[in-house]
Amino acid sequence: MERCNMSQQEEAKNKEAKLVKKIQELESRQMSKQEEASNEIAKLVKRIQELENRQLEADQYHINLEDDDKVYRTVLQNLEDKVGRISKEAVTRRRVEMLNERVETYLGPMERLLNGLREVDNE
Repeated sequence: MERCNMSQQEEAKNKEAKLVKKIQELESRQMSKQEEASNEIAKLVKRIQELENRQLEADQYHINLEDDDKVYRTVLQNLEDKVGRISKEAVTRRRVEMLNERVETYLGPMERLLNGLREVDNE
C-alpha cells in the first residue's frame, strides 16, 4: 500500500510539476501578449500624435492661405482702383487735347477777325 501511496504521490508531484510548468507558460504568454499590446498601444499613440500634428500643420497652412488670399485681394483691389484712376486721367488728357485742338482751329480765324476789327476801328 505504501508503494501505491508513493506512486500516487509521485504521480501527484508530476501532475503538480506539469501544472506549474503550464501556469508558467501561460503567464509567459500573457506577459508576451501584454508587451505586444503595450507596444501596439504605443504605436497607436504615436500615430495619433503624428496625425494631430499634421492636422495642426494643415490648419495653419489653411489659415496662411486665407491670410494670403486677403492680402492679394486687397492688392488686386488697389491695382484695380489705380487702373481706374489712370484710365480717367487718360480720358481727361484726351479731352484737354481735343479742346486745345478746337481752340487752335478757331484761334487763327478769330485773330484775323479781331485784327480786321482793329483796322476798321483805326480807320
